[in-house]
Amino acid sequence: MDGAFRALPPEHRRILTSHDAFGYLGQAYRLDILAPQGLSTEREPSAAELAMLLRQIAEESGAGIGGTLYSDALAAEGPASTYLGLYRHNVATLLGALRR
Repeated sequence: MDGAFRALPPEHRRILTSHDAFGYLGQAYRLDILAPQGLSTEREPSAAELAMLLRQIAEESGAGIGGTLYSDALAAEGPASTYLGLYRHNVATLLGALRR
């Protein structure tokens, strides 16, 4: 997987995500992971506020929304039902988004 990320130009290795839990992927694959920490210093944003913020950033920057990443909770079924499944899904989703 590391080779697939290295093949991308550095300017194509920037990810904006709502959750800062993906730093391990940034370190492993030399990705620039950006995560807004909140809309104010008084409180954390709601899921709806964060989704609206990310859509606005995508629209204003020309960035595309690349898919769903799973952070730390395993699902009963699907791509995130095991840790390895979660990891593989996230890596494949990131690669697919960055290659666009």
